[in-house]
Amino acid sequence: MLARYAEVMTAGARLKVGPVAADPEVEKMRLELERQKVKFEIRQAEVEKEKAKKQDVLERERLAFKRHEKEKQLELDKQRNELEKIKAKSKKQKWITKNALKKVQSEKKEARQNDGAVSAKKYADAIRESIVPMGLDPIDAVAFFQRAEKLFVSYGVPKELQANLIGPYLNQKSKQIWARLSPEVTSVYDDVKEAIFAQNEVVGSSLFAAF
Repeated sequence: MLARYAEVMTAGARLKVGPVAADPEVEKMRLELERQKVKFEIRQAEVEKEKAKKQDVLERERLAFKRHEKEKQLELDKQRNELEKIKAKSKKQKWITKNALKKVQSEKKEARQNDGAVSAKKYADAIRESIVPMGLDPIDAVAFFQRAEKLFVSYGVPKELQANLIGPYLNQKSKQIWARLSPEVTSVYDDVKEAIFAQNEVVGSSLFAAF
């Protein structure tokens, strides 16, 4: 058809006479070409439209994925921050609890020390007027401890206070003996008495004579 159209058009170009009626076949071919051209342009437009649509879908999906990743990252950051807050709060709570416990223990210890000091002073004042200082003779040591133990019973002096209460009333030799003893010994009344007896050579008949 195109070849025929070209042939007719070439032949028509050689005519030098006046207007010639259009060849129906040529006109038909021209219209067909126009129709094919329009059809092609429509198809091309549809293809471009479909391509643009696909690109738009892809862009939407890309933006949606990017938005999802951003939201996911924000959620992770939020969870991380919450976890850090919980850890910090837990650490602070542990610190508060630990310090509160230390404070309570310190207050209890101080209270015990204060109570001990008050008790020691109370018992010291109680026996001060009744106790007789230890004499210089070794046998006096026996009488001294005998008297002290009666006072301890009378005033209900606790065992842990007894050794310290007799300290001021020992004679010079016994105080020197005391000074050489370890803290473990000087804190126990019976150990102090035994050490003083041993150093003063208070044995056998002296003990029986006194007790």
